[in-house]
Amino acid sequence: MENHPQSLPIGVVFEKSLLRTSLFWETTFSYLKQYPWKILMFLIWMVQGKKRVLARLFPYVHIDWETLPMHQETLKEIHQLQQQGKELWLITNYPEYANQYQQVAPLFSRVIPSEKIDSNDAYTPLHLPSPDSYFSLSAYMQALRVHQWLKNALIFVPVIASHQIEQTELLVNSVLAFFSFSLCASSVYLFNDLSDLPDDRRHHSKKNRPFAAGKLPLQHGVVLIPILIFLASLLSVLLPLQFQVVLGVYFLLTFFYSLYVKPMILADVLLLSALYTIRIIAGGAAASIVLSFWLLGFSIFLFFSLALLKRYTELEVLQRSEQKYSRGRGYRVSDMSLLQNLGITSGYLSILILALYLNSTDVTLRYLHPERLWLLCPFMLYWISRIWLIAHRGEMTDDPLEFAIYNRGSQVTMGAMTMIVLFAM
Repeated sequence: MENHPQSLPIGVVFEKSLLRTSLFWETTFSYLKQYPWKILMFLIWMVQGKKRVLARLFPYVHIDWETLPMHQETLKEIHQLQQQGKELWLITNYPEYANQYQQVAPLFSRVIPSEKIDSNDAYTPLHLPSPDSYFSLSAYMQALRVHQWLKNALIFVPVIASHQIEQTELLVNSVLAFFSFSLCASSVYLFNDLSDLPDDRRHHSKKNRPFAAGKLPLQHGVVLIPILIFLASLLSVLLPLQFQVVLGVYFLLTFFYSLYVKPMILADVLLLSALYTIRIIAGGAAASIVLSFWLLGFSIFLFFSLALLKRYTELEVLQRSEQKYSRGRGYRVSDMSLLQNLGITSGYLSILILALYLNSTDVTLRYLHPERLWLLCPFMLYWISRIWLIAHRGEMTDDPLEFAIYNRGSQVTMGAMTMIVLFAM
C-alpha cells in the first residue's frame, strides 16, 4: 500500500480506480435491452458525448451495484484506510451514479464531481489498480465459447447420414459451413453475454463469464461482434445461397431469442431446440443435400428434450439454494416435475421416430444389413433415460449437450451406436 499524507483526504477515482467495468456500456446495454426501438434516439444522444448520454439514461436504468465487478485490490485498500480513520473522497464524472453506489456501499465521506475539483481541493489520489487479465487469451476464448463450437458438428450430419462423406467437395463445403456457423454463433454468444450482464452476475456459474466478471472490457465485445459477423459472412459467400439464407435466419432467431423469447416459458425451449435443428439444416444447405423428414422430426424431439433438461437443471440448482424463481426466466421451481415429464416424453418420441424410420424403405436402400440398426433403439432408450436420471439426482452440468459430448458414459454409448451403424452398412 502507498503511504498517504496524514492530513489530506484520499481521492478515489470512481471510473478508473474502483469500477472493473465500463459504466457507459453497462447502462447502454441495459437501456437498449429495455427499449430497443429507441436505438436511433440513442445514436442522436451519442453525438452529445458519453456524459450527456449517461445523464439521460440514469432515470431509466437500474444498476445492480451489489454484483457489479469492482477492483478488489482497491476495495481492500479502502477498507484498510477506513480502519486507519482516513477521510475518503469519491471523484467521478458521473455523480448521479456515484451517489447511487454510495447509498449501497457507504465508503466515502464525499462524492465530488470531477469538474468541481480545483486547486483548493487538495487531496492525495489513490493509486490506480494494475492491469491484470484484461488481455488474457483464455478469457477471449471463453467469451467466444470456442469449446461450444463442437455443437456445430451437427452440420456434418447430412453428409454422414447420406453416406456422401467421401465426396471431397461436399466435405469441404461442410467444413467451411462449420467455421462460418461457429463464427456467427460466437458473435451471438458475445451479444447474449453483453445483454444479460445483471442476470449472469446473479447466476451461480455464469457470473464467472469474462464480461460479467470484469475480466474483459465490455467495449472489446462491442468491437468483436461485427468482426465475427463479417468473417462468418465472408466464408458463407463461398457456399451455396441457401446456406447464406439459413445462416441469416439463425442469426436473426438467436438475436430475437436473446432479446424477447428468453423469458417466455416453453417458447424459449422450443426455439432453442429449433436452433439446434437449424444446424443440421445448414449442413444440408451447404452440401446441397435434401434432408428427410425422419431426420428433422428426430432432431426436433431430441433437442426439445435436451432444452427442457437444461431448464430442469437450472431449476434444480435454484431448489438446492432454496430459491423459488428463475432470474431472467419465466420458470418456477414448482415447474420441475412437469418439465421432467415433458422432457422424458419428448426424448422417447425421438426414439419412436427412429424406430419408424428403421422400418421405412429408405433404410433398406441405404444399408446392407438394416435389421442390425434396431440395436440403436435400446441404446437410445438407455441414453435418454440415463441423462434424465442424472439430472434428477442433481448431478447434471449446466449444459446437457456438453455433458452428452464429454461424459464418459455418453461417449461409450455414442461409440457403440456408431459401431452399430458401421456394421449395418
